[in-house]
Amino acid sequence: MVTLLLKLIMGMTFIETVLLDSGLHVILLLLPLYYLLYKPLQVRTHVAETAQNELTTLSLNLEQIVNERSSDLIKEINLSHNHEQSLRERENELERSLLTQAIFNKLLFLSLENLPLNDSLERFLNLISSFPWFELQPKGAVFLKDPGSDHLLMICQRDLAPALLNHCARVPYGTCLCGLAAKSGQVVYAENVDNRHHIQYDGMCNHGHYCVPIFSQNHEMLGVFTLYLKEGQKREPIIEETLLAAAGVVGNIIEHKLATELLRHERDRNQQYLDIMGTMMVALNSQGTITLINQFGASILEYDENELLGRNWFKTCVPAELSDEAERFFDNIMTGHFESFKIYENQIVTATGNKRLLLFRNALIHDDSGKVTGLLFAGTDITERKAAEQEREALQNQLRQAQKMEAIGTLAGGIAHDFNNILTAILGYAEMAQDEISTDSVVHEDMEQVIVASKRARDLIKHILAFSRQVEQNRIPMLMAPILKEAIKLLRASIPANIVIKQAIYQESGSVLADPVQIHQILMNLCTNAVHAMEEKGGTLEIRLEDVTLTEDDTYSLAEIKPGRYARLQVVDNGHGLNQETIKRIFDPYFTTKPVGKGTGLGLSVVHGIIKSYNGAIRVESERNHGSVFSIFIPIVEIAEDPASNTSQEIRGGNEKILVIDDEPTITHLIEKILNKLGYQVTTSNKSIEALKTFKTNQQAFDLIITDQAMPGLTGGDLAKEVLRIRPDMPIILCTGYSETLNEESAKRIGILEYILKPILKQDLALTVRKVLDNARKRLKPL
Repeated sequence: MVTLLLKLIMGMTFIETVLLDSGLHVILLLLPLYYLLYKPLQVRTHVAETAQNELTTLSLNLEQIVNERSSDLIKEINLSHNHEQSLRERENELERSLLTQAIFNKLLFLSLENLPLNDSLERFLNLISSFPWFELQPKGAVFLKDPGSDHLLMICQRDLAPALLNHCARVPYGTCLCGLAAKSGQVVYAENVDNRHHIQYDGMCNHGHYCVPIFSQNHEMLGVFTLYLKEGQKREPIIEETLLAAAGVVGNIIEHKLATELLRHERDRNQQYLDIMGTMMVALNSQGTITLINQFGASILEYDENELLGRNWFKTCVPAELSDEAERFFDNIMTGHFESFKIYENQIVTATGNKRLLLFRNALIHDDSGKVTGLLFAGTDITERKAAEQEREALQNQLRQAQKMEAIGTLAGGIAHDFNNILTAILGYAEMAQDEISTDSVVHEDMEQVIVASKRARDLIKHILAFSRQVEQNRIPMLMAPILKEAIKLLRASIPANIVIKQAIYQESGSVLADPVQIHQILMNLCTNAVHAMEEKGGTLEIRLEDVTLTEDDTYSLAEIKPGRYARLQVVDNGHGLNQETIKRIFDPYFTTKPVGKGTGLGLSVVHGIIKSYNGAIRVESERNHGSVFSIFIPIVEIAEDPASNTSQEIRGGNEKILVIDDEPTITHLIEKILNKLGYQVTTSNKSIEALKTFKTNQQAFDLIITDQAMPGLTGGDLAKEVLRIRPDMPIILCTGYSETLNEESAKRIGILEYILKPILKQDLALTVRKVLDNARKRLKPL
């Protein structure tokens, strides 16, 4: 039994044990015992084993979990440590980055500050030396390239040894570290003082260097800056990159400062030029703001020049009553309605309220694209000149009307020669034909009308030439009536049909000492003004001439003249009239009430000047809408010459030999016929050079030469000089339609005896030829 129990305890099953040890009877005996004792024991043993297994399994699982968690914790601890280190590194990087950014911001702001270049470079050196993480020594210098050589010039330094200040003041390219950086264009690094330090001195401490080249945006060498390093500091790319970036910034600063300095020098020099000019110079931007004014201009305005900069020109310097108009004119300029150079006069107002009159010359200011950005003008103070009434000089230089008259004169001179040649043929052949016709013939009367019309055409050319010439002429005692009547004939052809001319010309009016051309100009100017006043509605133009005697009472209102006898010329119209303000200014140079393009071109200021030069006076009486009366008083003199009169003289001929030279065959043929009829022996030539050859062939063959002036090959004046060089006593008559190069005075200086203007009348030609031949004979006749 015991054995059985031991076997059961050892793990054998009840069945296995029974089968092994006994037979069936034993099995039957032990079955109850099995269910009573062994079965419960086996169940408890199994439960215990199961629990032990579970505990073992749990223990192993827990150990694995602990190991795994411990491993994870160790990893997390390591990661946390690395993260903290990374954070610290990032914080350091961020701190360096912010510091770098702050320093670069200061550098950028430095470029905007209005400092001299040297001060800017000193500030740059202090800033770039302040990087704490660079481990720099607080020493350094900035060099700029010498514009005239391959040398560096020390501009500023920080804490350099006194011995270096002399040695490094001027460093050649390629010498020492800074010179090497300039020559190579690369950053030069030195860990210690080595053999590249060409400049050394006693007591020099060991140190390193960064020498950084400075370039412009176009990669032009500008200079070098050098920084001192602590001994043995290694080369770091991040430091080098930062210094190169700083070099780019300071390069821009240097380039900007140098350009600004150059512009400032240029501006100062230009300002000096402007300030020594005796002319106001002003520049305005497109809003009318003063951007430039010179000292002279500011002094006229009674301001300091700095007071005016930035102010609006029209609100500060233009009288209030003219400001709006001036601004409109300026706006038109800015929108393109302007000729590049325009001259005009305008008033300015000074700081003390005084008004000055200035003559302005304008020029537009353009940007690079051609857009108008402002106005530059020069102003000349003409206040005193106006007050002095220098009418003629001012008029010749300033009046637009004078330019128009010059154009008329050029046109008149251009056509006068050819037109007078044509008239010579018409008038001469008409006179020749009339001589062949009976005086009671209708054809004779018709030819007379041709002659009269030709004379009027001749006079018209004379009037146009006289009217357009603005030259001084000699005054002569003259009668005004004939000149006025001729002027009225010319005037009739030019006035509108709705204006009627009335004249009351006293034929016996006394003579005056005057220039016939100027009298003609005066009447034409006054009449043209009167016609302008009536051209819209029409009216009556009345011209009067009479003699008057002025007493002291009469001359009270005419302060310029003395009591005595005067010829009074009056021009009366019933046009729109003038107000009193206009009358006060009517004789001022440049003053006009007419629109551009109107008028004769002379101006009342010239009329006033002419009358004053005659010791006369002019008076204006007018009311608005009641017409005007212009009265001119000229002193009467005793002796008179009537420039329009023709004294009939006996026409005598002769048998002398005459050489006639003109490039127009019709004219040489006409003169030949006239002179042949008078008995002269005439030889003609249409080529001046051939005529000279003919004369040289036989110098005594001719008693007189008549020559035209304007001819191809050789002019009449040059021909006369050559003839008189060969035969000084040769009588010469110059006959010309018109010449700007040779007038009567210069012709007579050559030795020409008479100067005749075409068209030639038969009688005038005959009398002149006879007069010259007779005078020549008298000179040759022995005493």
